[in-house]
Amino acid sequence: MRRIVVSTALLALFFAVQSDGGQTTAKYSNPANVLPVEPVSSGLALADSSPLVAITAPKANGMVDETDEVDGKLTNPGHAWPVVLVKPAGDQPYYVQDEVTSIASSGEFTAKAHFGIQSTPSGTKFKIVIAMAPSQADAGKLKQGTALDTPPAGWPKSEPVNVVRN
Repeated sequence: MRRIVVSTALLALFFAVQSDGGQTTAKYSNPANVLPVEPVSSGLALADSSPLVAITAPKANGMVDETDEVDGKLTNPGHAWPVVLVKPAGDQPYYVQDEVTSIASSGEFTAKAHFGIQSTPSGTKFKIVIAMAPSQADAGKLKQGTALDTPPAGWPKSEPVNVVRN
């Protein structure tokens, strides 16, 4: 039996391909057989190495309010689901933001994000990352407000965008 990493159209979930006396079969296997927040595959990008998702707003070093919108764009819509994560500067965890509820056919989406609380001082720095869950159901397992030490291992990620609180 040999393993083949399938294109990002299937987010590189592993399929076992086996030939039995002239009959070739392919079946899905989750090599780690774990919840989606654990490693299930290597981080991936499209064949040309472009990222699966990009943050389109806010812009790098832009100003954000306590509650603001994060806009993103998927390179290959329909094959994964975005999860927006916000991390305060310093030794802080990433926090899961409001769930992305829809993605336009163009791959564009918007999610509400929280940058601290009412008493968070102006000038506080945050990092935004979008992690790509294998499915909307997997994304939904990460509830808003959940703290994570790192983005989910094995989920492709956007380049981070640093922002500053108004």
